[in-house]
Amino acid sequence: MITVHPVRIKGAWAKGFSLDQCSDCLKRTVLDPVYDFKNNPLIKIILEMKNGSGLEHLNELTETVSHFIRLEWNINELDWILPVPPARERPFQLVNELVREVAERLPLSFACDIIKKVKDGPEIKSLSNRTEKKYYLKDTFALDSSRMRSKNILLIDDVLRTKETLNYLTRMFYQGGIKKVNVLTLICITDKTGEQDV
Repeated sequence: MITVHPVRIKGAWAKGFSLDQCSDCLKRTVLDPVYDFKNNPLIKIILEMKNGSGLEHLNELTETVSHFIRLEWNINELDWILPVPPARERPFQLVNELVREVAERLPLSFACDIIKKVKDGPEIKSLSNRTEKKYYLKDTFALDSSRMRSKNILLIDDVLRTKETLNYLTRMFYQGGIKKVNVLTLICITDKTGEQDV
């Protein structure tokens, strides 16, 4: 298993965690050979997988995530596990593949088509203020919650840079009749003081 340092994340959801956090490590778009990843192998694995390599770590990442979910949630009280749609298309969609593997291992129902990104626009992380973020999030996603009314779900995302997208999706789910929304991210970007970058 990968060594992680979980932190609780607060938002519109019932219960949320990030497996780890960093203040500057994921502001890079490629692996930086000078950056010291030894204190956080999870970050290196995520960056490699998002850039199309490191796929041999999927099993280890699946084991780590599955183990953490069993520790923090009663599996019998979770009905669905869902990926947050990616901000942009990549040949390998890390979160979709991870959710598929974790769901089979736990086992839980999963679907990659419940939340669909239906509007293109800038990546939320690139916007500088909340007003812009909320404007671009409006009508960005379509949600098919008909299969999940009165169910408990776990949303999984790879990187939490701001809480805007997860809060927006959580509110959409609650409006669609979901009983409880939980959140798990792999990495949470924090500022230098350790505060979540919101």
